[in-house]
Amino acid sequence: MSQWRFKDVADIATRVASSLLSSMSASPMQSRPGVVGRQFSSKVGGTSSSARKEIALNLPSYSFTTMDPVRRLYYLRERDADFEGWKNQSLRGVTVLGFDIEWRPSFVKDRPENRVATIQIASKHDVSVVQISNLGHVPQNLRDILRNPNIIKVGVGIDGDARKLLRDWEVEVVNMLDLSFIARAVDPYWEQQDAARQLIREQQQREQREQRAREQTLAAQDQDPTASTSSFATSHLSLESSHDAGSNNKNKNKNKNSNGDDDDDDVGKPKEEKKKGWGGKKRGLISLKRLTIRYLSMQLEKSKKIQTSNWEKPLTERMLEYAANDACVAYDIYERLREIETGRRSLPTQEVP
Repeated sequence: MSQWRFKDVADIATRVASSLLSSMSASPMQSRPGVVGRQFSSKVGGTSSSARKEIALNLPSYSFTTMDPVRRLYYLRERDADFEGWKNQSLRGVTVLGFDIEWRPSFVKDRPENRVATIQIASKHDVSVVQISNLGHVPQNLRDILRNPNIIKVGVGIDGDARKLLRDWEVEVVNMLDLSFIARAVDPYWEQQDAARQLIREQQQREQREQRAREQTLAAQDQDPTASTSSFATSHLSLESSHDAGSNNKNKNKNKNSNGDDDDDDVGKPKEEKKKGWGGKKRGLISLKRLTIRYLSMQLEKSKKIQTSNWEKPLTERMLEYAANDACVAYDIYERLREIETGRRSLPTQEVP
């Protein structure tokens, strides 16, 4: 398998978008049996939100055996020798690994996070869940794999996971790619989604300003009925001033963006989701759930109960599947994006809620 990197994302995005969009408009990719597909819309926003949610509900669930029915799951928690055997059998010639971690959540306010409990790595045919909390250390062979510059590690928010692993266990992860940034580079759909969401946010902000203006007018009428006209005019003048000021600030930010110093495509996202992508611009993360819908036409089940389980105790079958799914779906999405980037697959038509 040849190693795949994005060295010049701007060039890749331009090249792939121009070539694949034309082929997609000519002959949209057919959906697999049992998967609900929908023609990709070139309009900002595409299908309505309620329609997209209905589509997602009709999609089959993803499992780590979806792309490879004989993909093997290894649960390693007692001996380093177990991992050594798995490494020798499963990692020959591997250049890409899906990567994820889990840890026991803390429900006490202001209490530090618990240390990473499990490390999951997945290849095309195998996935390993290594419970380092039970081992009490990270096996040296696993350390070597994670810091091997010839093996790409892929996931969502992967740089944050790598920082936590370094902080908790002094384990370095080298050569990482975030699927969010890859998806944005090869698929213009996400820019359209960002634009649609920005329009919705702006509409909500306008409605909120108008509601505040109406409330100010009513309050003024209650205090002094003769002042209703002047109060109404004053509030609307204030509304227009604040809107103009916001527009001026946005134009300044756009000028700033054109110089590559800033970017506003993740406005409204939590601070921890504002990451720097290629080219130094901040880009919002796209969740594994949304990427799974878009590129695999499946749902990635995310049980809150399992997510907040105690990952330091022996793992149940459902916890093992949850952990394996996150690493495997990262690998599978990467391979699908690689096919799109190299022109072996058209851009998908699947809408995302």
